[in-house]
Amino acid sequence: MAGVGTPSGFHGIPVIMITGNPSIFERMKENIDINAGAILTGEKSLQQAGEEIYQEIITLASGKLFKA
Repeated sequence: MAGVGTPSGFHGIPVIMITGNPSIFERMKENIDINAGAILTGEKSLQQAGEEIYQEIITLASGKLFKA
C-alpha cells in the first residue's frame, strides 16, 4: 500500500496487502488482505500477526488469489 491507502497491485506478481492502520483496514477491507493494526488494538499479539502473515505467504505460494 502506498501513501494513505492507495492500493497498488501488480498483474502477474502476487502481492499481499498489509496495513498497520486499523481505520484504513476498515475503510478498505476489499483491498487489504491482513490487518496488522490488530496489534495496536490489542486484538492480536505481534507473534500472532507474524504467524498470520506467514500462513498467508504459504497460502499464496499454494495458489490462492489475493485481493491485490
